[in-house]
Formats: sequence, C-alpha cells, structure tokens
Amino acid sequence: MTCVLWPVAYNQTWKRSLPLIRLLIIFLPIGGTWNLWISKVFPVQQYGGLALSYSRNVHWPRCLSSNRFTSSQLSHLP
Repeated sequence: MTCVLWPVAYNQTWKRSLPLIRLLIIFLPIGGTWNLWISKVFPVQQYGGLALSYSRNVHWPRCLSSNRFTSSQLSHLP
C-alpha cells in the first residue's frame, strides 16, 4: 500500500524503517515470555492427555489497591 500512497518515497521509507521493524519483531516477544524461559516446566495429565504447565520463578505483585477501591465503594451503598 505504501507504493501506491507514496510512490516517490517508497524505497527511502522502507530502507529507513525496516531495520527498526526487524528489531521490534525480534525483541518485543521477549518482554512477554522471559518468565516462561526461566521457570520450571512440567507435564500435567488433563482429560486423558498431557499438557505443559509451569511454576513461576518471578511472581508478579497483586493489585490490592483495586480491591480496596471496590470494597470501599460497596460499603457506602444502602
């Protein structure tokens, strides 16, 4: 679509942005999967088959402030 919208700057646009796009494709998934890579993975029997589960090495903090807000809102209702 860029060759239709910007036919003159098509090559320059992709030469400039393609290295950044390649880096993002490589490194962005690491942000969501690094905890799986360092965790212990083990098989679990489910419904006659096997599935993979894991125990986390890094536990995320729980959002207690949202629970307090909800409970404080409900306590004022008649």
